Amino acid sequence: MGSDICVMDLGLRLVVVYLAVQAMEELQRMHAMNNNYQRAAKAMNKSCGTPLVPFAMLYPFIEPQLDKDRAMQLRGLYAGFRNRRISKVEFVRRVRTIVGDHMIKMAVYKFQTTRAD
Repeated sequence: MGSDICVMDLGLRLVVVYLAVQAMEELQRMHAMNNNYQRAAKAMNKSCGTPLVPFAMLYPFIEPQLDKDRAMQLRGLYAGFRNRRISKVEFVRRVRTIVGDHMIKMAVYKFQTTRAD
């Protein structure tokens, strides 16, 4: 009976080692995915060719172009973003919905031309 306990103990140890190896492999996969994501984000920022412009700098160029309702929506959305109630991804998605890509591009262009002067 003493040898049965040792076999069970050995089997339990093997299971624990196997689970530890599986967890380590999963962490390595997650770390590799994170590194790939970071490299892709850096490459995307470099390939974009335009510097990132903070929304606070664009807002004065966008707001006069909007009707009162959309300007109020945008103001509330920005307040929620600053107070961290809305994530950055959600904020950008909603701004694009309210304002539109074309108006954002025009605001960036106006910002860059006024800054160059």
